[in-house]
Parts: sequence; C-alpha cells; structure tokens
Amino acid sequence: MMDSWDHYAHTLQRLSVAEIQPAVERACLEYAWKPRPAPDYTGVPALDAELQYDLDTAQLQRAGLKNPLEKVEAIEAYRRAEEAAYAAQEAARLDRITNGE
Repeated sequence: MMDSWDHYAHTLQRLSVAEIQPAVERACLEYAWKPRPAPDYTGVPALDAELQYDLDTAQLQRAGLKNPLEKVEAIEAYRRAEEAAYAAQEAARLDRITNGE
C-alpha cells in the first residue's frame, strides 16, 4: 500500500480526529478493490505476472499473513507431479512396445 501512497494520500489530509478511522478504512478498501493496471517490469507478461506474485507474497509475509493460495498451489503441484509421473510411465511403456520388449 505504501508504494501507491500518491493515489490515495489526498483522501487522508485535513481530517478531524473523528474522521481519521473512517477515512483510513475507506482508503484501504479503495486500494484493495479498485482495479489497478498491472505494472510492466520487463515487458514479458508471464515474467511480469511472476514478479507481481513474488511482490504480493512478500507483502503478505511482511504483514504476518498466510498466503491464501498456499493450499491451492500445493494441490496443483501434487497434480503436476502426478501427471509428470504418469507421462513418464506411458513413455516408458510405449518405448517397450515400439522396441519389441
């Protein structure tokens, strides 16, 4: 949120004490849900997405929060490993068939 301070700092200026908490909450909600353009770090969309994911993960860690996608990513990694093992077994089976073993 600090890297986007310029986008919402104006909403937090000249507030009375009673207005501080609602203004901060409003700014946080706006920051969290308002669409933002994806940063263009390298010009390669896949690499930019990976870099953004790394930045988001680091921000979650700094905030002391658990990555909400951790379980989903573990399931996907397991499925990829299972698919790779199956593909290797099938390739070995086809090699045995084609080589006449």
